[in-house]
Amino acid sequence: MSNTVVVQDVNDSSVRHKFQHSTLYPFTGTLLEAKELARIDRQEYRLQKVLSVVGKTAVKETLKVNVRYTDGTISDIPYHVAAHTQVFADFCTEVIYGRELSMTRREVAQRRTENTVRPEQTVTTKMAEWPPTERL
Repeated sequence: MSNTVVVQDVNDSSVRHKFQHSTLYPFTGTLLEAKELARIDRQEYRLQKVLSVVGKTAVKETLKVNVRYTDGTISDIPYHVAAHTQVFADFCTEVIYGRELSMTRREVAQRRTENTVRPEQTVTTKMAEWPPTERL
């Protein structure tokens, strides 16, 4: 019988650690508390706010997102990392150009086609078709 205990990382199930049983103590907190403590151990912090987006918005792969973490540090992260966070989604609803950042290329093309003024329309009549929340 071995005195070694294999422990799986709470945030990354592919990571396993081995400990001698006498060095371990029971954790009485919740799973969410355990995950938060694991992030702190690895010096990872939650995103607090998206400050800006740098680069050409038409080429999302090249964008850098300037963010502030909950510990106060500010850094740039790639678009593909930030795009799946709630903080980024909130940013996209606040900023005029942000809506397209949260869409696929097909959705962007469809939106632009729908919002293009037809030859028989004026800008004013086209804007009257928009929902009140989207009017300028």
